[in-house]
Amino acid sequence: MEELAAQGVTFPVVADYYIQGSSQTALDTANVLKQLFSDCLGDDFVTLNIKTYISSVAKEVRSPQLASFYINGWGADYGDPQNYLGQETYGMDNAYYSEAYSITRNITDEKLIAVYEEFTNMVNAANAIVGDMDARYEAYADAEKYMIEHALVIPWYKNVLWQVTHVNDYSKIYAPYGIQGDKFKNWETSVDAYTTEDYAKLAEAYAAGTAKAIQPNLIEIANLSPITLITGTPACILREVPRSNLRIKFSRKRNNCTIGLSSSPAAAN
Repeated sequence: MEELAAQGVTFPVVADYYIQGSSQTALDTANVLKQLFSDCLGDDFVTLNIKTYISSVAKEVRSPQLASFYINGWGADYGDPQNYLGQETYGMDNAYYSEAYSITRNITDEKLIAVYEEFTNMVNAANAIVGDMDARYEAYADAEKYMIEHALVIPWYKNVLWQVTHVNDYSKIYAPYGIQGDKFKNWETSVDAYTTEDYAKLAEAYAAGTAKAIQPNLIEIANLSPITLITGTPACILREVPRSNLRIKFSRKRNNCTIGLSSSPAAAN
């Protein structure tokens, strides 16, 4: 505090944080955040000021640059660190976060500009490495470390969602980027909602690599609640299948399926 005070900073620092005024969830979350600021930083150091907007954070908050910070996320479009770190680079028109949130084009502090320029140089240097992926990722890791150490972006949280579901999430396509995860293809579902015990079995099978070992045209389902299975287009839908081992083989060319029931698990082949 003494170092900052010597530079003209007055305390407490007031941080304005905006939420949508009609959202009770946003207000509850903001109050938790305000308490964290108080407990961890102290009210004499930083005070969180909760403010509201009506409908458009872009028009009402971002454009007039009213917020002290934003809590946001990023879903990558393709599988390379450039798609993440490139969003906060300096002087790049396609750097979304720099342009839309940090608005780095308006920075006047020379020290902060120098930090952004160094980070940008590190990202560009990493992006130029194309013949050695290990070296490329190591260079991006160095850039990410620099970004976090200089608080250009501060990691805050990771969402963990609770749900009551009829869908086995372990049967879905997993894609950390792009739109592949939104495809309704080969989903295993249950007429009854999955229980915690069901999900424990599904998680155990997935962790053991069972799902990876199954061939693309064969799905094995055993000892779960009655299921509905949806695949491709046109859909092949099974309803009220008994508690037994279900063996289904799909024809990619014909978009249909062959169904068989047995008293013991069939081999995946």
